[in-house]
Amino acid sequence: MSWHPEDPRSWGGWHPQDPRWGGHRPTWGWGHPGRPLYDNQLGHRLPTGGPPAAGQLTMGVALALFLLSPVTLFAWAAGQALLRVTGLRWWRLALVCLAAIAAVILAEGGPGPALAHHFSGYTSWLRQIGAAQLDYPAPGAFLWPQLPLAVPVGLLAGALNLAGRRQAIDPAEVKKQQREATRRMDAAVRRAAAVRDDHFGPVALGVQIDGDLGWADKRRLVVVPRLMQDRSRLIVGTSGMGKTVDVEREAFIAARAGRKFFLIDGKGTDPGFVERALAGYLWGNPHARVALWPELPMDGWRGSPAALHNRLMAMLGWTEPYYQDVASLLLRLALNAPGEDDPVRSSQQLLARMDPELLVRLYEHDPDRRREAESLVGRDQARAVKGAVGRFANFFAATSGGFDAGPAGWSFEDVDFAYLRAPYLAGRQDADAAMRLLLEDFAHYATLRKPRRGEDATLVFDEFSAIAGGREAAIQLVERVRDAGCALYLSAQSADGLGDEAQQRRLVGACSGGLLLHAMPDPDTLLRAAGVVKVIEQTWRLDPQGPTGNSSARIGERPRIEPTAVQQAREGEAWYIARGRFEHLMVARTTISDGYRARAHAMVALARSWRPAEVLPGARTWAEAAQVAQGALAGLQEHLAIEPPPEANGDGMGPPLPPTGPAPAGHRLRLAVAAAARDGDQDATAALVRQAPAHGLEVAELVAVAEAHWPQPRLHRRAWRAGRRWTAARWRRWHRPRGQASLAEPERQP
Repeated sequence: MSWHPEDPRSWGGWHPQDPRWGGHRPTWGWGHPGRPLYDNQLGHRLPTGGPPAAGQLTMGVALALFLLSPVTLFAWAAGQALLRVTGLRWWRLALVCLAAIAAVILAEGGPGPALAHHFSGYTSWLRQIGAAQLDYPAPGAFLWPQLPLAVPVGLLAGALNLAGRRQAIDPAEVKKQQREATRRMDAAVRRAAAVRDDHFGPVALGVQIDGDLGWADKRRLVVVPRLMQDRSRLIVGTSGMGKTVDVEREAFIAARAGRKFFLIDGKGTDPGFVERALAGYLWGNPHARVALWPELPMDGWRGSPAALHNRLMAMLGWTEPYYQDVASLLLRLALNAPGEDDPVRSSQQLLARMDPELLVRLYEHDPDRRREAESLVGRDQARAVKGAVGRFANFFAATSGGFDAGPAGWSFEDVDFAYLRAPYLAGRQDADAAMRLLLEDFAHYATLRKPRRGEDATLVFDEFSAIAGGREAAIQLVERVRDAGCALYLSAQSADGLGDEAQQRRLVGACSGGLLLHAMPDPDTLLRAAGVVKVIEQTWRLDPQGPTGNSSARIGERPRIEPTAVQQAREGEAWYIARGRFEHLMVARTTISDGYRARAHAMVALARSWRPAEVLPGARTWAEAAQVAQGALAGLQEHLAIEPPPEANGDGMGPPLPPTGPAPAGHRLRLAVAAAARDGDQDATAALVRQAPAHGLEVAELVAVAEAHWPQPRLHRRAWRAGRRWTAARWRRWHRPRGQASLAEPERQP
């Protein structure tokens, strides 16, 4: 750019006579009286700053193209317009033009004949110079021979003219990226709605849209590794954005992996939630043993007295430390009372023992414990003791014996699928206490009662923030069951449902299995887990007359996932964040046959018939479910952890259930062995095979399952092994020692 004294934009920011330019050189550049102190002065621009400088090369190229053919200029302009509007890469257009030019030269017989044909219109004009008679050609006759070369040469010039000069923000490029993103999204939506799960291969969570986590296969199916399935996870998204589909899919994945699946519903207001989750689990494990609480009462008194003490104390919330200490002492003395035939196994036994005077008589041979029991007797302690007994009595009355099934009841180690919800008829405080008791019981099962191999479990806690104290209980549970072969999936509707910033950091740090984010209003705090990327931020300086020619650039950061994209996500669209990377996917819908869905509905209705008063409004009755699932009732009772009452099978409530034989033993262990074998995990497969006697199976049967699902080596390795075996067999055959030609004649007896 030349220097114009009347144009301040050519000064580089300072007047030419400004002393800051320095005066150690007489002349520089275009005759300036001094050299600038910095190299970016006097109109020196960055490569991205302002419009390009006007030069004589462009004009020379234009004149050359015009002399070649006027059509070339129009093709040049059309090529630039094509690239700018469509966002097509310049090198693709250049390659097409070069191929067209080569084809024209080849068709004409070489470069010379091609040029002669191109300029044939001009040569016909030149021949008429000095001729006696002038023949005027038809209009455009000299242009037709130029079209084969003029059009591709003009397009090639337009492509080369834009090579490396694309704007930093090109509207055409932005539109092209938007179109590509729309095509990927539409393809993912169609694919996710019609995914056909392979019953002999891994199960995909969804269909990839984009991302760099590296879990997508060549069919763009995102398969979560088995190691990540064993870790806790956060699922966040507003209502109606696909979390129910997630739970159904996770139930199917857990069933195919041979894992137990427990679902805790913090709200318990959707009667169809359990039916969809159970249908997904039965689709993967048809022989699962199922339980629903509070419909089917459970045995909540398993464990040592110390474990029961911790479980019951964590159940109720205490505001005063004094009352908490009195209740803890009273409960500990009642659970460890001597002289009784059996330990406490029901709420009636516990409440009967929570009498200070009775405890003094029971501990008469233990001076220390008797002194503690006597400290509870008296007028001063009577209020605290009555308050503790009243709180426990009210809770057990609100649950209506839901934890007092005794040996006939069930617990986490007895079932493969369990659905636990807040009691519908209980008060808010009692319902929250019941949920906390279930969490403590699961923690005891995961850490002490469950074997480390062969019984991995997944617990989904939906709407855990709806429970009073649920956040802190969930955080502690995640940290306690981390190494026990249990994965905890926490579901919430927003980042605020995870708690304050400190609790959010603890949850994100404890859930090493990643985050699954759906559409939500404020995702910024959770998107930090995906990290940021370095970008170049460019700035152009403007004045009232336009660009000044000065610009700047710096390295900035932006989130890897745009918060706006999460806010505008559609139903089923999700971002799986783990290890500082992410996968943008559409969660797959599990294709379940109508028979299995009807069977799941009938099973839930049969379990709810145990307690008709606890049935949610809008839930299906046993008669309705049985009428729909006429052909899917065989073996229904074998799935439930507790046999329903006799009036649930007849007496006008529905058709009687057909008798069936027992379900095959150890089916879930077979699925676990198959999943470990598909991953090629030799240690996990061997550990699971050793659990065969505990589940009533033969070791040889599980070994056969592992061999059937073990990944086959690649083709070249299989060919090498087959060739080696064939060569060894032929070699042994060729070098086999031959027998003697004749046998020795036996000696004759004289």
